[in-house]
Amino acid sequence: MVTAHEYAEALMQALERATPHEAEAVMKRFVAVVRKAGHTRLLPKISTSFERLMKEQTLAATTTVMVARKEIIETEAKHIAQAARTLAVAPETLSFAVDPTLSTGYRMRTRDKIIDASGKRALLELYQRMITA
Repeated sequence: MVTAHEYAEALMQALERATPHEAEAVMKRFVAVVRKAGHTRLLPKISTSFERLMKEQTLAATTTVMVARKEIIETEAKHIAQAARTLAVAPETLSFAVDPTLSTGYRMRTRDKIIDASGKRALLELYQRMITA
């Protein structure tokens, strides 16, 4: 038997290939297929699973840049854009937030990679070198 998660993944793939104008028709066909298979009772679980997949996809596509102060966004714009490109992230898709625990610089985080160009990291590395020497 097909699980709700598998249905949700199939719906996600179908919608990725569809244009925005085709999305409604894809949804109607999808519901018809689920009903024809006799799995109507799975629709609420499919919906929940689909929402979860959408959130995961959104998080995977989001790159957060934590900065010590708002001014750093402007003064370090070229460095931040270059760092984003090294992670294969378009600079236009970055989201920024202020992190008061950073003394200077910025910290960029994708789902699986981090670029830490902050003063906090530099100070911690200096401290580690001093205590191990």
